[in-house]
Amino acid sequence: LDPARPPFSPVIMSDGRFFNPLTPDGPDPWIVWHDGFYYFTSSGDRTISIRRHQSLAGLWSAKDEIVWQDANPSRCAEMWAPEIHRLAGPWGDSWYIFYCASNGWHLTH
Repeated sequence: LDPARPPFSPVIMSDGRFFNPLTPDGPDPWIVWHDGFYYFTSSGDRTISIRRHQSLAGLWSAKDEIVWQDANPSRCAEMWAPEIHRLAGPWGDSWYIFYCASNGWHLTH
């Protein structure tokens, strides 16, 4: 990773893999726009993080904030594909994060 490389420069690795231009580490990205900000969610093995910035390019340097982590053995591993949604409910709009997780065995997702 070259920190001097401008965001959004397309990078294809020699083995054909695509490099995520928004973050060097953050599989399964999800982005929403709300009230002038982009919100970017990604997963770690046991965490879910959100970045916020007014521009897509700014997400490159925005700070990760861990918004969820879990130690429950039945669901604390292989967290992936987090999505953030703002849904209307009887008491107003609320934000929700949906994700997949397992106990470390891929068949329990």
